[in-house]
Amino acid sequence: MDNNVKLHNMQTKSINNLFFSAMNTATSLFDQALQAHHLAQLALAHDLYEQVGVSDPQHAQALHLRGVICLQWGQQDTGIELIVRALQLQPANPKAHFNLANAYLTQQRYDDALDHFDQALQHQPEYVQALLGQAQALRQSERPYSAMASLARALQIQPQSLEAHLELAITQAQLAQFEPARLRLAQLAQQAPGHAAIKQALQEVDRLYQTHSRLLRSFLGASPTPPQPSQLALMGILAHSRQQYEASIAFFNASLALDPRQAKVCSQKGLSHLGLGQYYGAIESFDRATSLDPSLSEAWHNAGSALCELQQYPAAITQFREAVRTSEDKTLSLFMQLTAQLNVCDWTDFDDIQRQVIAQIKRGHCPMQPLQVLAICGEPELQLQAAQAHYKDTQGHVIETPLKSRTHSDARLRIGYFSRDFREHAVAYLTAELFELHDRRQFEVIAFNFGEPTRDRMQERLRQSFDQFHDVAHLDDGQIVQLARSLPIDLAVDLAGYTADNRTGLFARRVAPVQINYLGFPGTLGHPQIDYVIGDPVITPDSGHTSFSEKVISLPCFQVNDRQRPISDRVFTRDELGIPDGHFVFCCFNSSYKITPAMFNTWLRILQACPASSLLLVKFHDQTEINLKQHARAQGLDPDRLIFCPKVPTPDYLARFRVADLFLDSSPFNAGTTASDALWAGLPVITIAGQAFAGRMAASLLHAVGLPELVAEDVPGYEQLAIRLATTPGELAQFKDRLAAQRLRMPLFDTPVFVSRYEAALLLAHQRQHQGLPPQAIDMSHMQAMP
Repeated sequence: MDNNVKLHNMQTKSINNLFFSAMNTATSLFDQALQAHHLAQLALAHDLYEQVGVSDPQHAQALHLRGVICLQWGQQDTGIELIVRALQLQPANPKAHFNLANAYLTQQRYDDALDHFDQALQHQPEYVQALLGQAQALRQSERPYSAMASLARALQIQPQSLEAHLELAITQAQLAQFEPARLRLAQLAQQAPGHAAIKQALQEVDRLYQTHSRLLRSFLGASPTPPQPSQLALMGILAHSRQQYEASIAFFNASLALDPRQAKVCSQKGLSHLGLGQYYGAIESFDRATSLDPSLSEAWHNAGSALCELQQYPAAITQFREAVRTSEDKTLSLFMQLTAQLNVCDWTDFDDIQRQVIAQIKRGHCPMQPLQVLAICGEPELQLQAAQAHYKDTQGHVIETPLKSRTHSDARLRIGYFSRDFREHAVAYLTAELFELHDRRQFEVIAFNFGEPTRDRMQERLRQSFDQFHDVAHLDDGQIVQLARSLPIDLAVDLAGYTADNRTGLFARRVAPVQINYLGFPGTLGHPQIDYVIGDPVITPDSGHTSFSEKVISLPCFQVNDRQRPISDRVFTRDELGIPDGHFVFCCFNSSYKITPAMFNTWLRILQACPASSLLLVKFHDQTEINLKQHARAQGLDPDRLIFCPKVPTPDYLARFRVADLFLDSSPFNAGTTASDALWAGLPVITIAGQAFAGRMAASLLHAVGLPELVAEDVPGYEQLAIRLATTPGELAQFKDRLAAQRLRMPLFDTPVFVSRYEAALLLAHQRQHQGLPPQAIDMSHMQAMP
């Protein structure tokens, strides 16, 4: 035998011996770990499972059970991470799915929990414990009817399951079916006297009954005769009209317990769940309503709205289409359907619906949220009409109470900032340093937070930067106005505008003598009680002031920035992102709803003109990726050239810009924070200068960072600019070098200069109001305007 062959055989045998030795070691260690785990010697078992992983990194069960021990120790995040890794190695493990689902259930991550209970049942259909966990997740997320279906299946498999009967009794009580619940528990108590779990379930049913009775008595008093289903439903409607949603749900449940086939009562109950922000409960109620009466268009529509809140857009689109099909007045449902479609780049009937939206706006109606209008309509006059129509529809009935400026006991003015986004959010990422740099000799800075207290790192920083921080989510508009006036404040800055869960009704009542629209909503609010909007010579040129209901305060750049935003040290490689070697990388990390068919087709033409290129996008929703790849394929482009990357923590998100070569902005709704993020990370951005505020944001930022050459006047110019920069690396490198050299010296990132100009404008606005003069445009820009 040839010596080389002998050597090869010896090496192979040696490697095999090492492999089987490692496998034997891993098997032995795993058996010891299992024994220790069964004996509740958790620390020893954990260490042994960890040693198994060293010997055999692909040992899924060791990872899984190590994760289980972490969960037993209360280390939820670590336990979840380990079990997720185990499932990547062994996806068909029903027990791992079950344990991961229970961990998510503990964190009230109901969608994730239900997903893994479902996967456990796919691999083991008669897994009763998974059915019980599924039922518990459904009940806790206000979906009791769905929970009862899971419990019925569990009892079909194990009719004597005590846990299933107990969970069913509690679920019945949640639906005000107290007699069946108590009867079931009484029968169980006879079979197992003194059983602790039965006693606990009885206590829970009694608690639910006491709560239910208290809510009913608050409206009915000591009624001598049991109300009829119709009476209970009417009381539910009355409670709902008073925004007493828990009471209204109690009445609707009581009515449905007596007559469960009342479709309209199910629909009304869904609205009360919406009032409490219980979207899952709302969807189940609306679904039950439409199953009883498929012609109930308002239930289809409201189910779609609730699904949008959960970002379940494909399901929402289906609901809105049913609402359109069953409704006489299809307008609102049709436009809500378009809103859902935009979020996943589903452009079915886009042109037709867009024409209908514009026609409605011209008639003085705004059937869509104004923020969505910005994505499909770039004309500033139409955006103003839409905002004014929205104001009229939502706040036109509010009576403004005049408010005079206060006589100062000290020299400082009080600024009130109003937002739900004092947390890890784009608005906070931009404004954090502004609040810290305010001149405390001239200003006292007060936050009114109508979002929930998150206590995340950003919110903790902001709580330290304000002189006062008021959590006001639990207060109604009148109470917040009363609080603001009692302090009182001199200038109110609305950082939300017409964004999600806004409180623009506060400003209709007037919380301060001077009220300002800033940053959250990129456009006019069409709101007669808002006095000013913050702009600059590029985003709000003098010629465009007539498209604003507010007077314009012009600064060097409209956007403030936080120079403390950290960029992580993480280096994203092209290989891990799936970018082919040698490809030029375009990117756009804008929200999906900003991508219109025309804009996407523009990007496809750029990619077709640059064959060795890819486009990097953020995967906001699975359906977005599916739809955009289908559009690309239909236009003859390889869909694999569209690369979707997941959401990551903000420092990593900023670092990921560095893997790209050029940022392609969207139009008519530009990048705002995202564009300044790219520039902060050193990535050049190209944009089209639109007509309206939302369409000129990136142009403003590029002027303010000293790169005006990257602003195109129209679509052909934009395409030519992108192609030229992709094919002439020397020119692109010059722009990157300029950005790196001058970034911190230019107005975009010169936060102290921004703050000083902004404060000077606030003082002028207050002075005018104090003198009894009306608002007027204030120019603090000292910067040449863009043609």
